[in-house]
Amino acid sequence: MSRDYIPSGDTEFTPWVANFLSYVQAHTAELGLEADDVDPLVMQQTNWNFAYGEHMTAQATARSKREQKDTMRDILESSIRALVARLQASPLVDDAIREAMGITVRGGVHVASAEPMTHPIGWVDINERLRHTVNFRNNSGTTGTAKPAGTTGCEVWVKIGDTPPTGPSELRFLGVATRTPYTVIHDEADAGKMAHYMLRWLSTRGEPGPWSETVSATIAA
Repeated sequence: MSRDYIPSGDTEFTPWVANFLSYVQAHTAELGLEADDVDPLVMQQTNWNFAYGEHMTAQATARSKREQKDTMRDILESSIRALVARLQASPLVDDAIREAMGITVRGGVHVASAEPMTHPIGWVDINERLRHTVNFRNNSGTTGTAKPAGTTGCEVWVKIGDTPPTGPSELRFLGVATRTPYTVIHDEADAGKMAHYMLRWLSTRGEPGPWSETVSATIAA
């Protein structure tokens, strides 16, 4: 079984990101990219480094910092995977470049992951004030919680307000959950309001699938 090119441990993840973005920044034009492709990832890297540092400083007592750290990683990792999917498909990127960036070096015939055809089914548990636990599973008819083959995780989006969203344009991206459940800590100012969630699977190539039905829950005050 092949190992994921992104390290799972936070200690290894931070230098891997630094190497990856350092290479991409130094060879932006050669990779067929523009600054707009790279600058958002650099900002997300800054947010991750800050959150990770905060987490390490207050690891024993600050659960909120840990959750902030996890959220920043999910956002950064999702963006990296989407950019790597483009680079893997680019004729400008060969195995030497893949090796230098620390991404998967393809061997033999590569079969691209198809765009997800199913959608998640979600439900929300209200565990305590300001905290939602978003659970999900596939709508394929099975009862298990495993994500579909060829997907990296489940995108979680939200709208805060009285009425559910009429479309994705009203949603705010929270992160990519690689497994269920996904914990959301809401702001104090949103206590008592309704949170409306929509979900969709994300393929290993960064391609999203169809949207789930909206699931809603009150943010406990």
